[in-house]
Amino acid sequence: HALLVSKPEAGEDALAMHMAIASQVERLGYWPFDARNLAWAVMPMGADWLFTLAYVPGGEVAARWVNFAMLGLLCGLIFELCAERCGRVPALVLAALFGSSPMAMFVTGSLMVENTLAAFCLGAVAAWLRGHVTAAAVLVEEVARRTGVRLRTASQWPADGPVIALTTGAAWGRRPPE
Repeated sequence: HALLVSKPEAGEDALAMHMAIASQVERLGYWPFDARNLAWAVMPMGADWLFTLAYVPGGEVAARWVNFAMLGLLCGLIFELCAERCGRVPALVLAALFGSSPMAMFVTGSLMVENTLAAFCLGAVAAWLRGHVTAAAVLVEEVARRTGVRLRTASQWPADGPVIALTTGAAWGRRPPE
């Protein structure tokens, strides 16, 4: 995966949309929400904003490494969730099989949003299974466990720093299992 991430981007979708969004923000300093000129201007773009945060200061390679980091977070979540239910060795095998699959290599080798979306969705499932109200708590916990970096969540809204604001069914009145 690291070799694929280090190569220049060649994917049509990545170049036409995901890199174009980041380079537009770098060039203009903002994102023009103008659907007359850009069809994706009003689409949900959570992963694209993560790529943009890395692209502006670090360029294409930095954005691609964010995608790789999301694969790592996703594999870590798979391992943690499976280890809680079937033990560490089977969990390690399942996480390794997922990470080494051709589809994982395809979406990590090109700047695509699937790793990020899958990490967000699995984070929401993990939050629900662990009894947290938001997936942000699980993602913050996983990032802190693996990197030592403690991010703040929307309940701790900062004036100066990144915020993870994801919700599970609690936003619609559902409560996690007890």
